[in-house]
Amino acid sequence: MTSWLARNGLGIDTDKTEYMTFQPPKCNPDICGARPIGIRLDFPGGGALHVRNAMMIRYLGIFIHLSFSWEAHAKIMASCVCSTVCALHLLGNSVCGLSVISWQHVFHAIVLPVLTYGFPVWSHKLPKLVLNILQVGQNNAIRQMSGTFRTTPIEPLHVTLAIPPIKYTIEKLWRLYSKRLATLPPFTRLCTLPTHNPSAYFSPLHPIPTPLTILLPASFPPFFLPSNVTWSHP
Repeated sequence: MTSWLARNGLGIDTDKTEYMTFQPPKCNPDICGARPIGIRLDFPGGGALHVRNAMMIRYLGIFIHLSFSWEAHAKIMASCVCSTVCALHLLGNSVCGLSVISWQHVFHAIVLPVLTYGFPVWSHKLPKLVLNILQVGQNNAIRQMSGTFRTTPIEPLHVTLAIPPIKYTIEKLWRLYSKRLATLPPFTRLCTLPTHNPSAYFSPLHPIPTPLTILLPASFPPFFLPSNVTWSHP
């Protein structure tokens, strides 16, 4: 990886470089071995970096745990929703402020995209614990939007605000996502990636064609420093 980056004039960010190892949940350490603490990463131009083995990694806004349990991701998303709704609650209450229609627009534009962010990754086998965490985050947002007490039953609020429970919303999004995948053209990158992935295999002798390597010539002409020129600057 570091060699490929060096050949393309790129480098890694040492502060954001980490790795994760995966193993079965009930794995015998005598058979599979113990989890390494870290690895040594050597750079082609010289130097090395000690990369730690992380328990959880954030990648593109999705928090991946080494056991593929999505409780941590759901808790972080629910906390983000609660903090956002509490900040927006200053704009309205049960007496004056934003109307119910405006709060519905806020819910569908801000709250729901945060709760369901990255749902194709973690919602194919949604555990009940993860679903409860997301539902609690949505319940807090609904009570804040409606201006009711914390002990108000949530079922009437779902009907009043026309907001279904989170499990029905995820099922609807899954059906729309499946329909979208089924109607994609066969030549798109997402359809050809399982059978043809040029980034998975590469050789230093045959680098992956990138927009930069396509624009550049295959061989550069030799450069000679002129000797009969007087330089005005060093």
